[in-house]
Amino acid sequence: MRTLLSMLLCLLLSSLTSLSGNETFKQLTINNGLAHTDANCIVQDSTGLIWIGTYSGLQNYDGYSLQTYDYYPTGHTIFQSHNRIASIACTKEKLWIGTESGLTCFDLDTRRYVPYYIKDREEKYDFTTFIPKLFADPAGCHLWLKTTTEMIVVQISNDTIQPLKWSSEEERILSKSFNHLQFQKEIIWATTNRYIVKLGIHEGKISVLNTYESKELLQQNEKIQSSYLINNFLYIRTQKGCYRISVTGGELHKSAILYTDFHKIHPQIPLHTRGCFIVSKEGTLWCAYSEGIFEVRYPFSEKPFIQIYLRNSHGDKQSAQKVKNLQIDQYNNLWVATNSKGVFYRTLSKSLFRNISERDFKEIGLLKNEIMAVTGQKDGTIWMIAEYANLFCYNPQTEQLSFVPLPIKNNQAIYLQDLEMSHNNRHLYIGSSHRIYIYDTYTKKMERMTPIQKSDIKMINTSISELKEDETGRLWIGTWGNGILCIDNPLTSPTITIRLDTRTDPCILSNQITDLFVSDKSVLLCTTNGLNRLQLTDKGKIKTLSSYQTNEKRAHTSISTNYLACIDFVNDSTYWIGTIGGGLNKIVLHSEYDNDYTATCYTTQDGLPNNDCEIVLVDNPGCVWVGGNGLIQLNTSENKIHTYDSADGLQNNAYKTNVSYKSQDGRFYMGGLYGLSYFYPEHITHNTNLHTLVLTNLSINNQKIAPGTNYDGHIILKKILDKTSKVTLTHLQNNLSISFAALGYELSEQIMYRYRLKGFQNNWQTLHCTNNEIFFSNLPYNSYKLEVQLSTDRGYTWQTPGKQLEIVVFPPWYLSGWAKTLYVVSSILIVSIAFWQYNKEQKLKKENEIQKMQIKQDEDMYQAKMQFFMNASHELKTPLTLISLITEKLANENNPDKGYNTILYNVNRMLTLISELVDIRKQDLGIKVLSLSHLNISQIVRQIFEEIKIWAENKQIDIIYDTEISDIEMDADKERIGKMILNLFSNAIKYTNKGGQIEISLKRGTQKDIHPCYETTHIEGAVSPEIPICILTVKDTGIGISSESIHLIYERFFQVKGTSSTHLGAGIGLAIVKSVVLMHKGMIIVSSERMKGTEFIIALPIHEELKETQNSEEKQILDVTNFITEQYNEFHPITNNNKTITEPTAENPELPILLIVEDNPELQTILKEQLSSSYNIHIADNGHSGLEKCMSIFPDIIISDVMMPKMDGIEMCRRIKNNFSVAYIPLILLTAKNAVESQIEGYESGADLYIPKPFSMKLLKINLDRLLAQRKQWFKNNTQTTILTNPNNHTDGEVRQKAENDCNRKKEVQDEIIGTEEQRKMTERLKTIIEENIDDPDLSPGQLCSILGVSRSKFYRDFKLIDGQQLSDYIRNIRLEKAAYLLVNSNLNIQEIMNKVGFINNSHFTKIFKLKYEMTPSEYKRNAR
Repeated sequence: MRTLLSMLLCLLLSSLTSLSGNETFKQLTINNGLAHTDANCIVQDSTGLIWIGTYSGLQNYDGYSLQTYDYYPTGHTIFQSHNRIASIACTKEKLWIGTESGLTCFDLDTRRYVPYYIKDREEKYDFTTFIPKLFADPAGCHLWLKTTTEMIVVQISNDTIQPLKWSSEEERILSKSFNHLQFQKEIIWATTNRYIVKLGIHEGKISVLNTYESKELLQQNEKIQSSYLINNFLYIRTQKGCYRISVTGGELHKSAILYTDFHKIHPQIPLHTRGCFIVSKEGTLWCAYSEGIFEVRYPFSEKPFIQIYLRNSHGDKQSAQKVKNLQIDQYNNLWVATNSKGVFYRTLSKSLFRNISERDFKEIGLLKNEIMAVTGQKDGTIWMIAEYANLFCYNPQTEQLSFVPLPIKNNQAIYLQDLEMSHNNRHLYIGSSHRIYIYDTYTKKMERMTPIQKSDIKMINTSISELKEDETGRLWIGTWGNGILCIDNPLTSPTITIRLDTRTDPCILSNQITDLFVSDKSVLLCTTNGLNRLQLTDKGKIKTLSSYQTNEKRAHTSISTNYLACIDFVNDSTYWIGTIGGGLNKIVLHSEYDNDYTATCYTTQDGLPNNDCEIVLVDNPGCVWVGGNGLIQLNTSENKIHTYDSADGLQNNAYKTNVSYKSQDGRFYMGGLYGLSYFYPEHITHNTNLHTLVLTNLSINNQKIAPGTNYDGHIILKKILDKTSKVTLTHLQNNLSISFAALGYELSEQIMYRYRLKGFQNNWQTLHCTNNEIFFSNLPYNSYKLEVQLSTDRGYTWQTPGKQLEIVVFPPWYLSGWAKTLYVVSSILIVSIAFWQYNKEQKLKKENEIQKMQIKQDEDMYQAKMQFFMNASHELKTPLTLISLITEKLANENNPDKGYNTILYNVNRMLTLISELVDIRKQDLGIKVLSLSHLNISQIVRQIFEEIKIWAENKQIDIIYDTEISDIEMDADKERIGKMILNLFSNAIKYTNKGGQIEISLKRGTQKDIHPCYETTHIEGAVSPEIPICILTVKDTGIGISSESIHLIYERFFQVKGTSSTHLGAGIGLAIVKSVVLMHKGMIIVSSERMKGTEFIIALPIHEELKETQNSEEKQILDVTNFITEQYNEFHPITNNNKTITEPTAENPELPILLIVEDNPELQTILKEQLSSSYNIHIADNGHSGLEKCMSIFPDIIISDVMMPKMDGIEMCRRIKNNFSVAYIPLILLTAKNAVESQIEGYESGADLYIPKPFSMKLLKINLDRLLAQRKQWFKNNTQTTILTNPNNHTDGEVRQKAENDCNRKKEVQDEIIGTEEQRKMTERLKTIIEENIDDPDLSPGQLCSILGVSRSKFYRDFKLIDGQQLSDYIRNIRLEKAAYLLVNSNLNIQEIMNKVGFINNSHFTKIFKLKYEMTPSEYKRNAR
């Protein structure tokens, strides 16, 4: 009944002719690590790695695992659609990726997304729009971007792309319709729906070279879907089929167009299809369509063939366009990117083996296909039993598999177990579990074999394990349990002539016969208990029966086991036997005696994958083919083993015992659990270059290392591991793992790895293909060389040199070479020091007393110094007091001199400063005692604020006082608290610029109420968190304090520098504040930010022990006005009463102009009074103002202080001397900085004289007169008149003659100085440059040096040798000479001439012109005429 159902099922399904090959593909899905179910595109880089673009990012696949690369770094919060990848184009080192958010670039060396730059963006192309298609030429020079609106072509240069233009607007518009591009050297073939377009790029422009209309070219009105170029053929796919056009010499040849129609080849292919396609190197078409993909073999031959793969459910119209991309990689694998189903891939390489596989049996209705027996006829027809019940016939030439129904009517379950073809090639012996059947292949009839003797019937009604027919036509039957039988005339009158089992005489070793080998006069029996050999007489009778079993006494030449499975022969004495559990045995029989043999065994120790050998076949050259766990080839001449498995094209790795057949044409057939494999042994080759070894990943301490990423302070990998030759690691990074892969994407049992780490393990370690990662733990600190090699033939040959990587593990610093050297040196030093110390101890005992005496002397000397400091302070006070008293007396007389008040003010200032220094010193010594009283702090702060408020207003500073409560009373030292508050307020006003703001607040609270407003803070002192405190806050918007300086501000004489100025002072104000706060057990907090402001917070603990002992009158503070007057204050408040009138009321034009730049008003007044009789005085308060006045009034001479706000005197001097318009003006520096270094700095800035303070007024006057006289004399000595161009102008001939003589003399001197050609050329070039830029008033030495291409120092040195005068004087003379020339030889007025020669001030021009020519420009012009 079961057999009948099978027959019906097979007949029902035999009409199906389509083939579905889904099982030949491997699949990558989200279960395998694919980032998204939708894979849109696939490319392969130059190393052979596959890259997949999905809607969840970019991934690569090395045959083992998928690795994802996210466009957005970790922590990114704003996302676009850069991970939704639609297309990829690969160049040598980059992947160019088209996404829904535009074009991105991925670096293959660092495995990172990198920015790209667009050059010459004349055309407004949008690279941030959706890019569904990308094309790159094979050279990687040009990238073609297909957007939804246009085709953009760019030239690639590293990380820069430059858009290219089209030759015409019409061609650019045509490019919008391009669907596909194919590249043939320098020619690009583009296709639209109706046209094939030939393109070229020349001189940065894209041109259309030719256009072919598809209707005319193909002679069909079909739309072009896609194109593919290979082997000089352009393949054009349309809805119905595919065209092949020959493309040679850059032209399409219409005469060589071939066409194939898909539907005509295979009716199951729809009449109209749509999808992408690709062409293999053999010319096979792989086409996507709505129901999957199909392969078109021999598409343009007479007998094309189509096979369907990845087929969806029949009629499933919802699956249209599931296939998004097809690619064939360099290893000849086909990759299929699909929507919702991930990625499929398979090899296209021609299999070494042919199979009748599970797919073939399913197509004709058999769900399982375990092959039980196989035999064949002389014409090559193969017969086989599948699943113990079904007989099949197979024609290898036509690859036609047919089901053969068997008319078995017995209700008993019959299992078909073996086949044997009769010598007449007509009858098929079928052995079953109960009897033998004979099937007539001509008549299709089958009958049961029935012996003539009834007693023989029972003997053959047993389980048949093996059937063999000898040359005489006798049938040898091996049974499973009843030994062996021989039947004469099996087709006509079957008669048992020989019967042997374990009980007969002679007897065999076992009743379970696994295989039979029948030759002319011998029969070999493979049993489960050893080997028997029957020697026959000429009449076919038994001559001898020999037995061969394992022999433990000679194990090295014994067969490995008694369980024998199969046998094949080399000659009459040499046989190859496959065993179960004992591997492969080569046995040589020496004689007819039992166990007279020699065996050679091959097991897993010799390279076999398994010790079960179910099939053994020997080919003509003598190689042995073994079916077990895969297929094994033993090359007996080279003693090498090659293994093949399903990855090489076999039906499976599992084979059935003794299911094999050798055809007469030499083809081998082997059956297994999933079908039948057949092959020609001589056609099997060993190609070891189908895979590429790459290093894929490096992990340190279980953390995968990404290229370019910083790990523990240094970058381990700059590029990917495969492109890295050396890796350096620290001592904390000596636990590492390295993974690798054999790119080729067909991992088989043939693939093996081996590695060794030279310097750690010099022996090779072998790994199976499934193990592609090696681990090293706690590597010692050393240098190593890792070598990894690949084998594609189970380790018989290895690809060399493989991959090599140098690994260096550095020791910790304390184990490094220099550290060890230091240890040795230190040890020697320690021993030496110990010895030296021992000797020194004796001396130290003697020197102890001397040291104690010295310490006492030093202490006494220190106290003497302190006493001297105190005494000197008192001694200074006495003469200063006398000077003060006398000055007061003189000031009170009638008509007192203003100088008296100045003397009195400065004497009192010095007395106050001395007192403050003494008080601070007493505080340092701890001998200063507070004079405490109960005070109203709020009143003191308010009164001092009201007094100093006018200081801030006069400086145009907005000052605000804010308090939360009316009165805060506490015990404090009234005088010191006043000093502290005054210094805080004046410090804020001092360091706040004009237009700034000061906020003062006073409140009561605790420590938690203190909140500094700036990040940079510094705290001095401390208060208890619980006690109440008085909090005084002073916040300004001044220059601020840097984080480097904030902890130094309380140091005496420390000053904070601004951006362009230095705020001056003695530098003890904040030291007084800190001293007072700490004496009151308080805390001072400063917070600041540079150029934003500073905040001081004073926190004083509130104690009220003296509140009850003091009346209300005593709480009142002193008169604030007098108190402030008596205190030392670094800030000089500007009031309306002491403002200095800096400008003269009237000027004497005959007197020279003197500019005084000084920030001290008193010194301004003194200098003005002493010098006003000889000079027209102009005054500036700082260097910045002085520079501006110099450029406006052009003084004759300048006196300047050095230390000034905004700009110091050194900087002002430097700027003046670098300006050719005013560089000639003499400048004297007055300063209290009298060190040699300060004087050198002053002279280097260009000062003519450096006078330290205090100075003599007489000395100053003499030097002023001397410098003016020198300047005037210099002008006279350098006077020369410009040569007049008009020969009739002789009005002032004497003047002209004198000027010409002077000019000639000077030229002679210069000619003597200029000794070299180089100096002559420099002089001429310098004159040319000055004349070209003579109208530029800002012409500077820097500009001249830049134009001449020399350094400033060399320029000045060479110029001094050439001319002997200063550069500024030289340029001014050229300008004046040019002006004199223009006055005579042009119609320009004086103002125009002044502008043309680079002067900007009329009076300045007139003055220096007069100094040079002893007449004004107007007079010069009149005299010249």
